[in-house]
Amino acid sequence: MVAWSFPVTKNAPNLDYIINAHNYQKIQDCLSEASDMAILTVDYQGVPVTRHSRCSTYCTLVRSNPELNNLCRKCDARGGLEAARISKPYIYRCHMGILDLAVPIVLEGMYTGAIMAGQVVLSDDGQSGLERIVETSTIPLDPEFKKQLDQEKKMLPVMSQDRVQVIANMLFQINNYIIEEAMLKIRLSESLGESAAASGDTAGAAMPRIDSAPLTSRAVFGEVVPMPTLPPEK
Repeated sequence: MVAWSFPVTKNAPNLDYIINAHNYQKIQDCLSEASDMAILTVDYQGVPVTRHSRCSTYCTLVRSNPELNNLCRKCDARGGLEAARISKPYIYRCHMGILDLAVPIVLEGMYTGAIMAGQVVLSDDGQSGLERIVETSTIPLDPEFKKQLDQEKKMLPVMSQDRVQVIANMLFQINNYIIEEAMLKIRLSESLGESAAASGDTAGAAMPRIDSAPLTSRAVFGEVVPMPTLPPEK
């Protein structure tokens, strides 16, 4: 994989603060139901900042194993970084071979996190051409646990690659809008605070500002990908 060009530091802006994770959770839940995909928002390290929406029983089982869960987080982190590098949704296979996708969140040139979605199986042969972002797990599993995984894997949603791409583009544009709105509010707050200070309105200048936390005030998601027509499911 090509190295990403975005700086990643411990001083990355607080993603929870930027998107207001508590309120965003409702939007995420609705998007998950509409797309029939599991969705999770993570920071630049792959650590969740929202609850997992519509997480499948299969992936819940996988994440219940500490070693496998560590690989899940690595997939989330690396998938988000690759999406940030190409500035658009990135579709890939996780360490268990399941299809996932990442929508990057970049703030003032700094990769800050990603919207992760997926937990589906492709209905066509396109999956063979998708990159497996973390090598296949060689962790020894209890036979009974593996049997449970095999059974639950059969229950995962099945989608065409075209439909997955449409959903990826939809999430990209919706979240782009959300971040842009957050950016506008921060800039408006900055402008009001500066105007109040310039006019000598000490009361107005002392009002709490949205960007009072040590965060950058610009939010960029990257280029907008045109959304193709939703293909009918066969």
